Amino acid sequence: MIVICANWAIHDGTFGGRAAIDAGPWLQAVHRAAHRAGFGRDGRYRPVDVIDIVFAGDTFDWLTSAVWTRKSRPWHAGSAVVHDHARVRRVSVTRARTLVAGLARWVRRGLPVPRADRIGRPRIEDRIRVPVRVSFLSGDRDTSLDELAPEAARFGCSIGSAWGDDIIEVRHGDELDPLCVRSSSSVGGRERCPTLRESIAVDLVARFGGLLLESGHDRGFVGRLVFAIGAVEPILIPAVLARVMNGHVATGAGRRSAPIDCWRRSVDAWHDVAGRHPPSHGLACCPLDALAAALGAVESPLAGAPRDAPVGLVDLLSGWSAGRSRRFAGGGPPRHVVVLGHAAAVEAVSGQERIDAVMCLGPPAPGRSAGVVAADGTADGALAARSVTGRLEPTGRYSWEPLWAECGPVRTPLQGSGRDGRFVDAA
Repeated sequence: MIVICANWAIHDGTFGGRAAIDAGPWLQAVHRAAHRAGFGRDGRYRPVDVIDIVFAGDTFDWLTSAVWTRKSRPWHAGSAVVHDHARVRRVSVTRARTLVAGLARWVRRGLPVPRADRIGRPRIEDRIRVPVRVSFLSGDRDTSLDELAPEAARFGCSIGSAWGDDIIEVRHGDELDPLCVRSSSSVGGRERCPTLRESIAVDLVARFGGLLLESGHDRGFVGRLVFAIGAVEPILIPAVLARVMNGHVATGAGRRSAPIDCWRRSVDAWHDVAGRHPPSHGLACCPLDALAAALGAVESPLAGAPRDAPVGLVDLLSGWSAGRSRRFAGGGPPRHVVVLGHAAAVEAVSGQERIDAVMCLGPPAPGRSAGVVAADGTADGALAARSVTGRLEPTGRYSWEPLWAECGPVRTPLQGSGRDGRFVDAA
């Protein structure tokens, strides 16, 4: 059995949030899924042999932090930035202690499931412990995750950039995103150029959160707003921002337009910084002017639905083309299914790669509903509901289903066999 999830985006709490995230419901859902996975299509029960849990990137959000609203930026060089990086990582991992502790306990002791009797029924009173293997993959928001590899090893967890077996390859997939293309050049010989996504997360979203806190807004509201807009594609931010702001005013929590003013100031400041130090991207033309105009077009609270972004800009920013989708399997062994944690939708193209399906666990792309991502403006694991479980059938096929009932069905039966997963590129 395999459990795959992505985009928990556990942050350092500088914009609000609980002292520790509540991972209990998710861990319980995994435990229930392990029970269900023991039942075959013939109705007979047989405990699963092993459980692989793979976090497909962006488990942590080390970009959206108030630490980066001062002088240093994640892409800067120097000892002060290294110290700030270490602090953001340390605090965010501490906030994930319930998740890490639960996973470490399973790795150490195994996951208890009922033993099967001689006629294929579960014996609830008689338990066995199934081995659990946990793997964390790095994403675009936690690119330095491999630096935690020695610490993760103490808990029995592994860290890498891709996971795979004979059938499945799991990776974050940000290398397919034109907004995440890194430049090979550096600034001043030391500092690298930020990607467009990094620039938006730090110099726009984090700056916006800092201005809200300086304006005296409630930290709970600031946290909900910042991480609601940080969880969607940039072009969808105005719609999410207007929705959260409308709810804020409708509840009587705020009677001022300062958040909208702070947002527009943040957009202007980001546009100015990005114009002087252009971020890297893989788009056909520079999107900064059009993107700044679209991001700044947020209506005042209760003014109605926000205007749609220009169609041309949507087409430009939604770079999940079939041509790019060929890259994710290039140079690797043949796969039947590829699971991407970053993308919302990638077309599987026919060619030399044996790819039957691509499953995407990322947030909605332009043209898709933004309401399914952090609909209530929550943060910390709001996207963890995008979790799927795969069970290897006796026929050699994987059957898939969502971990949470509220997720849409994901069913991709695949031919082949594969049990012992391995890292394709491990730290």
